[in-house]
Amino acid sequence: LTGEQVSALLTEQTVSLTVAQVKGLTTDQVMSLTTDQVVAMTSSQLNALTTAQMAALTTDQLVAMETADLAVLGAVSLRALSSDQLTSLTTNQVVALTSKQLNNLMTAQIASFNSKQLQAIETADLGVLTAASVRAFSSEQVTYLTTGQIVALNTLQIANLSTDQVVALTTQQLRAMETKDLARLSTDAVAALLTKQIAALTTEQLVAMTTAQVATLNSEQVAALSTAQLPIMETRDVARLSAAAVIGLTTDQVMVLGSAQLKAMTTDALTALTSAQVGALSTQQMVGLSIAQRAALGI
Repeated sequence: LTGEQVSALLTEQTVSLTVAQVKGLTTDQVMSLTTDQVVAMTSSQLNALTTAQMAALTTDQLVAMETADLAVLGAVSLRALSSDQLTSLTTNQVVALTSKQLNNLMTAQIASFNSKQLQAIETADLGVLTAASVRAFSSEQVTYLTTGQIVALNTLQIANLSTDQVVALTTQQLRAMETKDLARLSTDAVAALLTKQIAALTTEQLVAMTTAQVATLNSEQVAALSTAQLPIMETRDVARLSAAAVIGLTTDQVMVLGSAQLKAMTTDALTALTSAQVGALSTQQMVGLSIAQRAALGI
């Protein structure tokens, strides 16, 4: 049959094609199918399409595919779609994709999703994507995620986010991250956090940070902590602040440190404090300091 003859088939005739006949269609014949014919095709017929036939579908044909049919397409069929084809999917079609189908997409395919498509992925599906699939999101795509989707990410997915992905998070997205997930961010990712991201952390998130994460903070990040955030930092975390990091403390920050926090600092960290920082300390704050710590402060 020529392309014109194929497109002239009635929908009833299209539906009556056997699986073998569908497989036998050439790519030119597949491209000749009308959108009405595609809509009329059964799930079995569509699943019978070869990878070459799937790749031959026009964006109009793909958009015409019913969500119920799209949701049962096999992994091989979906992996045959080009980035341009995937980008043409409607948000309703993206919603229809199952977590298994999304997980079976290649990283280049995942990277092709636009903002509306990415936001259309249901939280239940997003939360069960493999860590590799989530890591395939570009930095730009990460910014598209809603706060609800950020919450839906599991700890393994969060732990495997790249440094670039974490740095791309907006302050709203970061604040939406659950404390148990934040505690799983890699130390490299924490070390790369922007000062505005540090400043945006909730007190609960700051408390949830591990000592290993806190140990990676640099002076600029420490300086970004507000006078409301700093006093709630646990002593075990304060004890891990490096000498290079505490140099970033402003005099206002030094003044809100608790005596227990100051006592938790290492002698190396105390030695690194400038005269201005030491001068901002009150006698109440220095209660309980050891002889070695007082010597480190030069008092």
